Amino acid sequence: MSSQKLFLGVTVGRRNNWEQFFNEPAATRATKPESVAKEIEEKREKRNQIAHFWPVAGTVSTCVILDQEGKEVFSAAGGFSVKEGEVSHQAFMLLHQLIGEEPLTSIPLFGFSIRDRIRLMALDALRYINTQPNVETIPSRLWLHRAFENGPWADPCDLLIPSDLRNDISWSGLCDFLNITVPDRANLDTDATLQAELSRQIAIKAGILDF
Repeated sequence: MSSQKLFLGVTVGRRNNWEQFFNEPAATRATKPESVAKEIEEKREKRNQIAHFWPVAGTVSTCVILDQEGKEVFSAAGGFSVKEGEVSHQAFMLLHQLIGEEPLTSIPLFGFSIRDRIRLMALDALRYINTQPNVETIPSRLWLHRAFENGPWADPCDLLIPSDLRNDISWSGLCDFLNITVPDRANLDTDATLQAELSRQIAIKAGILDF
């Protein structure tokens, strides 16, 4: 396995017909028919707004992987000619090649909200694998781990900010604290390259590349 560190950025969108995989929302507060209908509609609308961040409902729109020098080692985007899940599958195949099979002595992969993004990517890739012919499966070690064991990835913000303060200190606040310049009106949800680059800079400034 290479000692090179990798930095992941991912943007997501809702997959086509995602609602077919979910139960219908149920009313839990209202009892009158009109109130029940209103509550269900409110829950459906709320779910529609955030579903792209959920495994099964979400699919990867763009994925960028940088090395620790900031060089792009992978970049792919979905589109009309790319099937849902294909970008995730390509990214996992490359990560498997770069990380290898040997036991890990340190974390090779960093990224913002990486636990959630890796899981979404994995389900996205598995959907692709199971709906397309002759597609190689993804190694489970890249996205699954046993309870109380670490995965091969880490969020640099989570390493630095205690869990009880994560709602009070944002990624931009941490960047400012470490004297990392953040572009005006930066939006990590829509910029995979920025995700990867800022996670790289935080890891370097904090000296956690050997974690």
